[in-house]
Amino acid sequence: MREYDYPSWEDCSKRKLTAKQVRFVQEYLIDLNATQAAIRAGYSSKTAAAIGSENLRKPDIAACISGKIAARSERLRIDADYVLNRLVAEVEADMVDLYDDNNRLRPVHQWPPVWRQGLVSSLDVQEIFAGRGDERQHVGCTTKIRFSERAQRLISIGKHVNVQAFKENIGLDGALSLEAFVLAKAKDREEREERNDGTS
Repeated sequence: MREYDYPSWEDCSKRKLTAKQVRFVQEYLIDLNATQAAIRAGYSSKTAAAIGSENLRKPDIAACISGKIAARSERLRIDADYVLNRLVAEVEADMVDLYDDNNRLRPVHQWPPVWRQGLVSSLDVQEIFAGRGDERQHVGCTTKIRFSERAQRLISIGKHVNVQAFKENIGLDGALSLEAFVLAKAKDREEREERNDGTS
């Protein structure tokens, strides 16, 4: 990525932003929720929705927000290619990679990184025993895997950095957005995986 001179908070103040508007920008960058940002910045909760929307349309505030998001993007080295590459990897991740040739669940450290980095949200391991008392023996375990939503997390990242990928359209069924297409593909794959009980 190229290096740019992004506006400092002092620069934002020089753009004729009031202290409350600067605070709004700071709060907006937390969760990109204009209404909540307005409330946290000190605006009345009764008018927060209207003021938040109005603030986003003000050129000086919009410029400051854009600059801060661009700076965040460069600092984290996240761009459209990164988001889309990660998104494709998550959508195409194959559950078969979690099992060995004997259909036994591999140890977590043997999972491909794409699975270890958030695609599996939880593991529920239940030990199985047979017999009672001194004759009680461990005979195995059942592991249930819960999968997380693959696409929504990356879409959230894309909205927090300077990524325009989800604003583009692709020529599927007229004008299906890339975001909608990816979500549909992810949902389809998750539904297929849910039909597998995820046990070993």
